[in-house]
Amino acid sequence: MKSPVLFLLLLAFALGAAAQPPANRWADADRMAIRTPAACHANLDSLAVYLKGAGRDEATRARLAFTWIAHHVDYDVHSSYAYTVVRPDQQAASVFRNRKGVCAGYADLFRELAQRVGLEAVVVSGFSDARRMAPHAWNVVKIANQWHLLDVTFAAGGVTPDRKFVRQFDDAYFLTEPRHFAADHLPFDPMWQLLHQPLTVADFKAGRVPAIAAGAPFSYPDTIARHLSLKPFAQELESTERAFRFHPDAPMVRHAWENARRTAAHQRFEAATAALARYYAIKAEALRKSPRHLNGQEAHVLELLGGAQEDYQSVIRTYEYLAAHGTGQTDTAVHNVKAANDNLAYVRAERTFTGKYYKTPKLLRLFVLLSHPELVRF
Repeated sequence: MKSPVLFLLLLAFALGAAAQPPANRWADADRMAIRTPAACHANLDSLAVYLKGAGRDEATRARLAFTWIAHHVDYDVHSSYAYTVVRPDQQAASVFRNRKGVCAGYADLFRELAQRVGLEAVVVSGFSDARRMAPHAWNVVKIANQWHLLDVTFAAGGVTPDRKFVRQFDDAYFLTEPRHFAADHLPFDPMWQLLHQPLTVADFKAGRVPAIAAGAPFSYPDTIARHLSLKPFAQELESTERAFRFHPDAPMVRHAWENARRTAAHQRFEAATAALARYYAIKAEALRKSPRHLNGQEAHVLELLGGAQEDYQSVIRTYEYLAAHGTGQTDTAVHNVKAANDNLAYVRAERTFTGKYYKTPKLLRLFVLLSHPELVRF
């Protein structure tokens, strides 16, 4: 039989151990990030090599990058409040070199370091203050095939009433649970809330985090996977469209939405003109030498002209839509629409010609070519 005294001692030890606060999971990683050797601060490459070597898994590498930035980059208070001056470059390389930045710089530096240590990360833009709806930027990072939220800017510290940055590390903004993160972060694109039931703008302003509603939830992992499979300009187009539907009254969202559409229209105009130039070269060669330069490229020629027609039509539709729903037509837009219409007329004429040309027996195609020799330089 066990001694009552021994039993009481064991019970007291067990209760005392249970009462101890849990050890900080990230203590070792934080220490390595804070005490990074000076030689590793020479450039982003050397820092990334050190962080990657120090991190045994994806979560630890994300923590190392997060903690390093929060402890080594100062918040640029002057640039944040100086609305009348051009802000310093907020790209990762500049922020790393200057050890100073605003939220966009913090977020881009985390994205860059995360990618260099083998992680997938994205910069997210949105609002951080439900009362003022202040513009802000933060990150999502993919760890073990799951997306997580973090905000290095908020983790680094804060600004005093007399506008001085005070470093005060707060790891509550590392891999924060989405419903808690939503209390002070509302992304322009609701996809990046990482909630199966995204908050509305009204919910955010009122400080509400709604319960999961009945019915089929929003599958944000599928939406993110499809979104990231697109080309960059298509991602921007899709994301700004979702953001505009979500925040139709936010001027900066509308501005981004219009710019994305103008950029996409410009890119499609350039693609159509490049396709038309390739067709022009093929037809010019056929006129100079022999119809065989057209004969052997029927599929390619039809693809070039079909793609150009589709792109020019898209350009015209985009500018017409912006004129009706955006801020109106600019001089550049008017010029681009006229150029697209002129080139579209040429494309249609050439499609009529090629349709007739390829239906004609090969021995007679020279006569068809000579009856339609028009060439337009681009």
